[in-house]
Amino acid sequence: MIDGCNSGDLLEMVRRQLASANSFSSLTASCDGAFPAKIAEALYHLSPKMASACERLAEADRPHPLRPFSDRRLPLPHPLDFEWRFSNATIDELLRRLNSIAGPRGKLLFVCTPAVALRAADTNNPRRLVYASRMDDPVTLSLWRACRDRMQFIEVRDDLSHVGAAAALVDSPWYDDIALPLVTQALRGLEHGGGLLVGIPDRLSGCNSAPMLSSIATDPSVFGIECARALPGKLRYETPYFELNTLRRLGLYSVHPQWRTGRVVFGRRAQNPIPQHRFPGDGSWCEVGEGSWRVRLRRRENDQWVGSDLVRFDIRESISRRGMGENAEEYWTVGNRVAYVSVRSGPGPAVRPKAPEASTLREIAQIELNEARRLVAYRELPKNVLENPQVALCIREPPIYSVTAVN
Repeated sequence: MIDGCNSGDLLEMVRRQLASANSFSSLTASCDGAFPAKIAEALYHLSPKMASACERLAEADRPHPLRPFSDRRLPLPHPLDFEWRFSNATIDELLRRLNSIAGPRGKLLFVCTPAVALRAADTNNPRRLVYASRMDDPVTLSLWRACRDRMQFIEVRDDLSHVGAAAALVDSPWYDDIALPLVTQALRGLEHGGGLLVGIPDRLSGCNSAPMLSSIATDPSVFGIECARALPGKLRYETPYFELNTLRRLGLYSVHPQWRTGRVVFGRRAQNPIPQHRFPGDGSWCEVGEGSWRVRLRRRENDQWVGSDLVRFDIRESISRRGMGENAEEYWTVGNRVAYVSVRSGPGPAVRPKAPEASTLREIAQIELNEARRLVAYRELPKNVLENPQVALCIREPPIYSVTAVN
């Protein structure tokens, strides 16, 4: 039997979708946000009795022409930020809803949704636009450079009660300790009666780490919302580069670039008080990099680099925070490559590996830049890729990264 929650629901969903799914790719895009590896497990479970399950499972490790889209003006998401960006069709639908909520003169607040804010600026949305996020974040800095003359930028950890937006959008990582402060901050940034759109996991996303976020439509009080309801339709996300590497590490090459889905919940700011929730703090990482290539280094006090072997970067098989820290990760790249602390055999404390030479980081950077060019599409197609699952996104792009040495 499949491990994880909703295993029976997933088996039934896969069994039902096999009747119409003509490929492993289309199957992964039609299972209510289930993780592709779980879908593969369900196919394996069903394969003794269903020939179609065998056929779809056999396609999982085949190269696939579809690629997720990423706007080159924004750095690639880093796995430690758990950032997923919406597909262009979803962005347009969210902006349509926000415009309808706010009216022609209302102010719009975007909380940690850079791709949506960028599209609002690109389309010359006549409303006042406000973007709230960490001001020291490279994605926020890139967004500021792209549209600082059309958008106000504020620190998301500050008091947002002065913003007074008519409509707001927040899409938190699917962890309750992050979602609680982000959603309440977005609510605090609204005028009384203002409307809030919140992205939440889909039915089979399997987010054990976000039970409160997942149930916000039925129990919104912990977020300070008096009444909330789920809206029809799906949110679709473009698979980030780090997740592509994880899926390939698991042998899944034929996953649809927009397999991940969520739902959107609507609520309004009422007169009831908004609870205070603290943001989780982790100052142990610092970021270096060049352009879209990014790497996080763990900062430790009074540590000495030891050893003589070259640092080895391995692709991590999961993005989840579960198990994070057990191997004492020291370096974490935008492509989900991680270097760990070395562990002594026998008694004695763990020791850190030798500090990587600049040439080692440059080598990893070049590997990931080349991978990103192959795996990510940087030009938007006229139509949503879901409208034609056979379309190939193999458009040739000019070089998109600088290859300057990383110091």
